[in-house]
Amino acid sequence: MEKVISKYYDGFEGEPEIRFIRGIDNEEKHILSIWEGYFDKIMNVIIPEQTGWTGLAYFYHLHEGWYEESPWQIQSIDSVYNQLKGIDINTLDRDTRNVLNDILEFLEGAQLQNHNVWISYE
Repeated sequence: MEKVISKYYDGFEGEPEIRFIRGIDNEEKHILSIWEGYFDKIMNVIIPEQTGWTGLAYFYHLHEGWYEESPWQIQSIDSVYNQLKGIDINTLDRDTRNVLNDILEFLEGAQLQNHNVWISYE
C-alpha cells in the first residue's frame, strides 16, 4: 500500500517530479512527491564545502544518483538530513520553505522507524 503526499506536485503534472520514498520492502510505502522546481531551489542554496560538493548536493550537481538509476537509495539519511537542516531558510520563498520542512519531517520519520529512503526522478 502506498501513501502519497502530492501537494507539492499538484498543478505541475507533466513536469519533472522528484519522489522521496520510504518504507520496508513490501510493507506500506510513504511517498513525498515534489515538483522538480522546488527541489532545484533547495539544492541551489546549498553551499559547497571547501573540498567541493558533498552529500545530496554532490549527486544533484553531477547529475548522478537518482538521475542515472531510479529509485536510488540514500546511503546516509543522517548526512542528508543535516545538510538540508543547515540551509538558511531565509534564502527560500515561502512555498519552498514548506517543501524543505516536509522533506525534513519525512527524513525524521524514516529515521525514527528505521526505514530506508529512496529518491526517484520521474
